[in-house]
Amino acid sequence: MNRKVLAVFLTLCLFSPALSGCWDRQEPEQLALVLGLGFDVDEKSGEYKIIAQIANPLGMGGEGPEAGGGGTQEAVWVVAASGETPLMASRNLVIKSSRQINYTHTAVILFSKDLARRGLETVVDFLDRERQFRLVAHPMVVEGDIRKALEADFALEEVGAVGVVRHHLHASQERAVTRDMILRNIYNTFTQPGWEAAVPRLHLMTDEEGKMIGEAPVEVTGLAVFRGDKMVGWLDEKETRGLNWVLGEINRVVYVLQSPLEGGKPTTVEVFQAASRMRAEVKGDRVTVTLEIQADGRLQETLTSREWLDSESEYTRSLDRRLAQAIRNDVTAALDKAQQELNSDVFGFGNLLYRTKPQEWRRLSARWDEIYPEIRVNIMVDANVRRTGIIKDPMIIR
Repeated sequence: MNRKVLAVFLTLCLFSPALSGCWDRQEPEQLALVLGLGFDVDEKSGEYKIIAQIANPLGMGGEGPEAGGGGTQEAVWVVAASGETPLMASRNLVIKSSRQINYTHTAVILFSKDLARRGLETVVDFLDRERQFRLVAHPMVVEGDIRKALEADFALEEVGAVGVVRHHLHASQERAVTRDMILRNIYNTFTQPGWEAAVPRLHLMTDEEGKMIGEAPVEVTGLAVFRGDKMVGWLDEKETRGLNWVLGEINRVVYVLQSPLEGGKPTTVEVFQAASRMRAEVKGDRVTVTLEIQADGRLQETLTSREWLDSESEYTRSLDRRLAQAIRNDVTAALDKAQQELNSDVFGFGNLLYRTKPQEWRRLSARWDEIYPEIRVNIMVDANVRRTGIIKDPMIIR
């Protein structure tokens, strides 16, 4: 019996050190948690610049005598460092911080426009190899000063990185003027044949002197278009909606249509359900893509009387056609910009051939830059304005 007690005691003594503290011996209070991270490049020296938005527990109520209510300090600390490589720049942050830099909570990763035009290959390689970065971080290309974007104050958010991510999600889900994109999507797009990247654009709201203006510090609208790892241009809001229609990434979007009735008063339709499908045909060197779009919408604003809102009326059929044409216009705008001006296959037409017609792709891939601008796209839209809500008759003003 005594031997058994001794064995248990020795076992507890042996394993108790391994059961205490963090598994990697990094205590949370010793870490500087990076919430937002920016990458830039010095055009003269060629060095990479890294800008980090770090959570400040003294300003967020996490430490000190005022813990729980927040202190007088800022909620975040923005600090920058440079280096010959992105990793070296990251390591140079260490000498500026009293705590160990930690990237496991990084929510947004920003690339400057200059760096994006130069090429993201080196930075993306660093992000992919560094184990601390999460695949669900949100990448964006910044039009403006990255440091100012990370230092911007958001009226409803304590931390700027959180504000940027929420701006991004709402803009993509409610209006489709950007894409709901995460870091993993960049890795996949950069490495897949026949598909170029389109990364959300973060536009800093400043005047000519660089001072912040407007009610919101930033807008997340439009996309940065890439060819390979280099940015070649932008898509505006209309063109971005068109790309989202092609890719089947529409969650919800609103169109203001002109009423077909006399007077032509505005009628607002919200698309609440959407889907798309593509197929490709190849004859010689000529590629034709058929795009099928299904869109279901509901009337959100109308002054039309009830007799015109009954199902299968000429009025509702006209609204269906007008909604279909509005969607077709967005897709056409995206195709014209990406094919003719930027020559970037952000729609993945080449990848469609790679997946469905691999033999044809092997034959055409070497000359895809010549073939892609000549691709003919047949746009087929089936749009249905199905519901008018619980109120059919418009309000009558007496």
